[in-house]
Amino acid sequence: MRYIIPVTLAAVLSFAGCAPQKVFVQPRAAVAPLSDTIRITGSSLIYALPQTVFAIDVTLQRTIEKPGPYASFARDLVGLSDVITAESEEWSVISAELVPLEEIDPSEFYVVTYTGMIQAGALIMRQQGLILDISPENMISRQMPYTTGDGDFTALRFSDLGSTQYFAVQRDTAYRLVKTDTSFFRIPYLVENRKQLTREQLADRAARALLELREGRHMILTGETNIFPQHNAAIDEINRLEKEYLSLFTGKVLNEMVTLKIYYTPETGKSSETGVLFRLSETRGVADVSDKAGVPVTINLSAAGKTKPLVMSADLQSLTSAPRDGLVYRIPEVAEVEIKTGNRTVFRTRTVVHQYGQKVLLPQNFVPGR
Repeated sequence: MRYIIPVTLAAVLSFAGCAPQKVFVQPRAAVAPLSDTIRITGSSLIYALPQTVFAIDVTLQRTIEKPGPYASFARDLVGLSDVITAESEEWSVISAELVPLEEIDPSEFYVVTYTGMIQAGALIMRQQGLILDISPENMISRQMPYTTGDGDFTALRFSDLGSTQYFAVQRDTAYRLVKTDTSFFRIPYLVENRKQLTREQLADRAARALLELREGRHMILTGETNIFPQHNAAIDEINRLEKEYLSLFTGKVLNEMVTLKIYYTPETGKSSETGVLFRLSETRGVADVSDKAGVPVTINLSAAGKTKPLVMSADLQSLTSAPRDGLVYRIPEVAEVEIKTGNRTVFRTRTVVHQYGQKVLLPQNFVPGR
């Protein structure tokens, strides 16, 4: 029996040596730019590199000045000289806000073909936004610049000229000739003619009403009358009427806030750039970029050079001729962003711009954070 065990063990080892061995093949990922020559199979993954798009909201102020109907009589009747004498419109930039967004870069589509299971690194990079798939939510709906305003232009109307009467009634005596058999008789009768008051007469009446309002308010506040209001309703109404009468001489001003939305995409591979968002005319408002009469509102970008030391590898340079193992990834670059109107800075920030960065070829088993 002591010879049976070695023989049996030798037989097992011999059988094991003759059995086919299982070979484990390391999965590979070959990446290439998307083109009409690339074959896409069931084990292919299409992705794109992100690019930065700036959503810019510029707040403008539109100021409209309209003179009052009695502006020429302001000095003589109410003692005011600094009044609006002509209609004018003025635009100015109040503030700007910038929000960086990520969308698919249409020039950076890639196809990854796997020989085996898809590596977790690519899936994690998609989840973290380092590379983007071609789903609809990664497409930004571009809109043309638009303006919205909420100004109430009815406030510029002068519905009351400040007079209780606008016509003067003149009574004249007229005669009607009556013929009898032997003679003629003139019978008198009254004729009323309505004559419109001149602008100077209306201004004089409005000035008198304005001074009466001020005097009445003074008497109420000092207790010189027998009226003692229990709340501020009477004084508030007097103040409102005084403001309306006074605007007949000083004029009215309307301030309207307008929001302008613009999408701006920085150019790929730049280290600095200056773009004209729009031009602003002080009298006509938002103008086209080609309108040289307006003041340019510009966006200035300057890359910080964080990714400048990186050099593109030879494998990445020859990627267009032959697929390479790994994943193409673009390291974002930090940039200074400044929005200016003329020489005045209205916004400044520091943010990440994807298309300013350098592209690298990552290993196929790369996992972010490890």
